[in-house]
Amino acid sequence: MLQKVTQSRLNLNISLVMILTTKNNINTISHSISLFPTFRWSGYFFLILYQEFVWFSIRTSILFFQIVVPYCVYLHPRIIFSDSWFTHLFIISDVSRVN
Repeated sequence: MLQKVTQSRLNLNISLVMILTTKNNINTISHSISLFPTFRWSGYFFLILYQEFVWFSIRTSILFFQIVVPYCVYLHPRIIFSDSWFTHLFIISDVSRVN
């Protein structure tokens, strides 16, 4: 697959060079020159889009662990301590600490 992509890019480059070397048709030369940067800029666009997606996921995880988790643990302990198994676990640990 990679070899086919490389071969097609090589064929594209060779065809662009052949079009540019023949100076008979000026419209074809200008059209190929105007189309050539779109391949490069589309790659840059997808790279920037992927980078923004990675940064967005990192930012949301930082937001979750720095704001949402401390809010649930420190500001509203009833949210966590209202569960019965969690309070039983604390009672058992306190009893074992006394013994």
